[in-house]
Amino acid sequence: VPILQVQCPFDSSPKGMLLEILRVTDEYLGSSYYRSGTRNGTTTDTLIGLVSQVCLNHIGVLIIDEIQNVVKNRNGTLLIGVLMQLINCSGVSIMVVGCPECVPFFEAETQLARRLVGFQYKELTYDEYFVELCEFLFRYQYTRHKAEPTDGMISWLYEHSGGIVANVVRLLHATQEIAILNGSDIMNMSN
Repeated sequence: VPILQVQCPFDSSPKGMLLEILRVTDEYLGSSYYRSGTRNGTTTDTLIGLVSQVCLNHIGVLIIDEIQNVVKNRNGTLLIGVLMQLINCSGVSIMVVGCPECVPFFEAETQLARRLVGFQYKELTYDEYFVELCEFLFRYQYTRHKAEPTDGMISWLYEHSGGIVANVVRLLHATQEIAILNGSDIMNMSN
């Protein structure tokens, strides 16, 4: 059963979100559900029915990325209502992905709070797991010469990333980019 990932539109209108689900479904399946959804006079309720049917027949898990756009928009509560209807009508599992600023919003929405299971990535502590993560990430080097992670490098990564995995990845990427551009072609502390 397919997993479908859509990005929450910046306007976060319920109709826009439903149309985006249809558009991505068409892209994946080669279908024409989006065209059906954009006909004149199509209401949000009609779209909920159409998207529910599409989800029921073609989608196992619906992943909605950039959900923080809901929090920042006045239509956020309306969109949450639409997602609830979608869950109730189609039975599809919905996973939302967003920034930590979303958590209070979703916890305040009582109909969602009892249905959501939270999984959050937070900053890591400097421990064995962080060291293992860094050692794993060092396998993905695009420089000509491969560097071995040292205690000093890992400590530097922790200090400059705050233990946030995305920042560790960005730092390693930027270091390699600089090493390639400056001709050294190896990651080191001076990059």
